[in-house]
Amino acid sequence: MAQDDLAFGADLLDAVQSRANQLVSPTDGYILDTRSYVRRAYRDVLAAANWPWALASLPGVLQLLASVNVVISATVGATMTLAAPLATSMVGRKIALSNTQAWYRILAHAPSTAVLLVDAAVVEAVKTGPAMIFQDEYDLPKEVLTLRGPFRPRNGAMWWQIPLIPEPEFRGQYGTSFPVGPGPVEAATLLRSAALPTGDDGSKFGPAPRVAIAPWPTEDMIVEYDYAPRHLLTLDRLLPGAYADPTMHDVPLVPVDWRHVIIDRATALLLLDKKDPSWTTYNDLANQSLAQMIRLFLGSDREKLWVKPRHSLSLGCQ
Repeated sequence: MAQDDLAFGADLLDAVQSRANQLVSPTDGYILDTRSYVRRAYRDVLAAANWPWALASLPGVLQLLASVNVVISATVGATMTLAAPLATSMVGRKIALSNTQAWYRILAHAPSTAVLLVDAAVVEAVKTGPAMIFQDEYDLPKEVLTLRGPFRPRNGAMWWQIPLIPEPEFRGQYGTSFPVGPGPVEAATLLRSAALPTGDDGSKFGPAPRVAIAPWPTEDMIVEYDYAPRHLLTLDRLLPGAYADPTMHDVPLVPVDWRHVIIDRATALLLLDKKDPSWTTYNDLANQSLAQMIRLFLGSDREKLWVKPRHSLSLGCQ
């Protein structure tokens, strides 16, 4: 198969079957496994580096919500009653008691009411008084496969960017057992995956990412971010074009000259499944090509040791 023939995911599927000496037929016994391996290899390549061609054409947009000062007039078990109703539902946010800094997640709240149901019975001795409702965790859309930091505020008065840092570093800086408090947003991190929106097929898309920020803002603000979108290759020759669902498509994001990497990787997975020792040859080819792609698209500097400035206490690799 010529390199120029790798226009669609279905072409990659045919190439993998051919290299593994499988029949190019929908009745082939390994066809379902091969489809799975092509999609897996495709995701492996997309997630291997911060490819400029794998980013969504437009950045994602996220609204960070301002904290809300309230007064708790009564608390019984896990039910809090506020001194005044709130027009907007607070479900999904947290409430921190100002006197004790203890916080709870809000599970239920109807708009224009003053009653909150939190995730546990309030155990603090002081259960009423001033409090703050805030949101420091946000679910991103299911289209986001890999988030690329930093977050960029659209407010012209905020000239800084919000870096995306590893969770251990984030927790070490901002803690886990008490609220940080309001202020300029300094950092964000990826948390465990969020639950899928109702109606989505978990076997198809997988969970959407969730991010945490610290501190939380005192006014609403919009930030944007770069991301690699999810693309579920349909591997369907009859319907190779774009679909209404942006996560389904059969045109790989990988440049055509480098789609052979997907074939090599998928072939290695299939041959490994068949206990064919030649799988290592294709696996080595895929790894060598990935290294070449990194040098070509990202520059050789990405392979060098990155040393933080002299005043830093840690080293890292970029």
